[in-house]
Amino acid sequence: MKLRIVCALLLLSLLLGVNAVLSRPASPHREQARARNVILMIGDGMGAEHIRATGLRQNGRAGSLALESLPHRAEVITDSTEGTTDSAAAATAMATGQKVENGVLSVALPGDGRPLTTVLELAAARNRRVGLVTTSFLEDATPAAFAAHSPTRDAHPAIAREYFDTTRPQLLFGGRTDFCTPEQAQKAGYAVLDEAADLEKLPQGEYLAGLFGPGGPLPYEYDGNYAGIPRLTDMTRAALDALEEAPHGFFLLVENENIDSAAHENHLERTVSAVSELDRTVKLVLEWAGSRRDTLILVTGDHETGGLQYFEDGGPRWSTKGHTRWPVLAFATGPGAEQIRGTLDNTDLCRIMMEAVR
Repeated sequence: MKLRIVCALLLLSLLLGVNAVLSRPASPHREQARARNVILMIGDGMGAEHIRATGLRQNGRAGSLALESLPHRAEVITDSTEGTTDSAAAATAMATGQKVENGVLSVALPGDGRPLTTVLELAAARNRRVGLVTTSFLEDATPAAFAAHSPTRDAHPAIAREYFDTTRPQLLFGGRTDFCTPEQAQKAGYAVLDEAADLEKLPQGEYLAGLFGPGGPLPYEYDGNYAGIPRLTDMTRAALDALEEAPHGFFLLVENENIDSAAHENHLERTVSAVSELDRTVKLVLEWAGSRRDTLILVTGDHETGGLQYFEDGGPRWSTKGHTRWPVLAFATGPGAEQIRGTLDNTDLCRIMMEAVR
């Protein structure tokens, strides 16, 4: 008899528990908080081992970089529609949320070739100021994917024209070329800066074009040939000074392309020096952000270059001088950063940024 009573009580308890779960109201959907500012920082070609090697060689231990202090991180898949990506397709995925063929900049290929809206364009449409900062030349694939549209990354004259005539970012800082000249920028209404000293006192005006260096990408940090040429930290500090008073906030892309170029050469010292410069820039951005909670800061690689493995007792081992399909890492803080977790596709980064600027 006692056994039957115990069994009955257990059954009743179970039924009540199930009913409580079934009748419990679902948690309301929490929309992602909007960010006043979004700062995307890309280490071109930067994989997990590039980061690890830099921590070990710079600080004597892995996990010691400023970018690794960000509270949220994820592994990111970088494939294009062709498998191993190039920088154009990878940047397009992050800029538009769409996969494209290698060499394509923010147009629907495969597909009808229509222009794809980028997160920079969406931010501008929401009255945010927008800017591009790169150690490469300004029409190079990564910055171009955010502010231009082309079936080929090599259409440098057309990319420059789109910058100045159509997209019109308020800020363009990078290497000068024959297609992105001071004369062209001035004609489009930009105040032109051409030396590092110009960044210390920015000219008045809404539109700034920093066209630096003798032509093409800026020098490797490791080589030290920086007379009169700003480093990534210098350009980023000036960009923040120029954009931070924007009434409705801003979107800023910051790229160190030198990581990719050095890794293509399998040159460890240049690679580590370039990652270090990006990390110093991350530290600068974090110090600028301070305790403010209105800025999404996202740091990632666009793809891995070199197939690098770094052994503490044996140094580097490179498996290729090209790109790989190895995942990269993303690190984030600020509104929406909690979505950076687990394994993501690079198109997810666009979704998170677009939700932040809507």
